[in-house]
Amino acid sequence: MSIITWAIDFLVSEFWGASVIHWLMPLVAFFGIATMLALFRKRNLVKKDTMCPVRKKQVTLGLDANVFRDPSKTTGLDVTACTEFLDGKVTCGKDCLHNPDVQAMHAEEKCKHQEDMRRGNTVIP
Repeated sequence: MSIITWAIDFLVSEFWGASVIHWLMPLVAFFGIATMLALFRKRNLVKKDTMCPVRKKQVTLGLDANVFRDPSKTTGLDVTACTEFLDGKVTCGKDCLHNPDVQAMHAEEKCKHQEDMRRGNTVIP
């Protein structure tokens, strides 16, 4: 008998009674699975080194690329992280989205997605 099974049996028999297990365990399972999914959800970020047009410094960007939208609009590319903003909030005007190398990265991601679809990989991360 595992320690987890023993602990559950002990708690049910000693403290709560058998009826509690019928509503407690599904709640624990539901919230446990939901928490694990939220914690370990894969983010679809692409990292790119580029020149910041405002600060004129080399920065590393975390970009969220939506391959179904136009990258010249804010809906196709978004900066989710930048080495200039260590607190996690990118509060600048995000002019770096218009850099040619960042636009080219969006085209590369779109080509990768199309190649994955041709191979039959229809899971979008």
